[in-house]
Amino acid sequence: MPKKQPSFTEKLQQYETEISSLLGMLVVLVLAGAIFFFIKRSVPTPQVSPNDQASQIEDLMKQQQAESSNTYTVKRGQGLSQVAKEVYHDGKKWTLIAEANNLKAPYVLEAGQKLNVPDAPGATAAPTSEPEKGEETEPVGKSDTTTYTVQKNDNLWEIAVAQYKDGYKWTKIYAANKNLIGKNPGIINAGQVLTLP
Repeated sequence: MPKKQPSFTEKLQQYETEISSLLGMLVVLVLAGAIFFFIKRSVPTPQVSPNDQASQIEDLMKQQQAESSNTYTVKRGQGLSQVAKEVYHDGKKWTLIAEANNLKAPYVLEAGQKLNVPDAPGATAAPTSEPEKGEETEPVGKSDTTTYTVQKNDNLWEIAVAQYKDGYKWTKIYAANKNLIGKNPGIINAGQVLTLP
């Protein structure tokens, strides 16, 4: 009598333990993958772009540079040449300041901006103190009062530095010429004749 071929269900029953083991491992793998993706999505990853890293490095370098050199706080209406005049007593050394601070044209400075001021070969140091109380700094080669004709691109700070060797004396010039200048001391016009007390 020929042997009866086992049916499909009988074959499954024969390999039931192996199939159960495979299905159990498959369930475990699916659960592990689901848990991994859930954790990956729920835990935020810090986003640091290359630009952020570069700016952090640049900020650190600027900070180290500021600690290793002198700093200067820009006053209202000052440009690089005015800063160089005050610091080095030579407006032509403005390029040293521009390079030390990685400034690009058009070199716009803002009041309160901190600049690194490197030591310049052959430059004299800026005076470290104000004149003694009551001690007046006379205009160079001038008597009690004199006049000054405003040139193109002049400002009161530059005039005070040129006449008194002290930019802070601009307030004195403004006070003496307030009627001529008007409410805004930052605007003076070429050709105006200022009284220098």
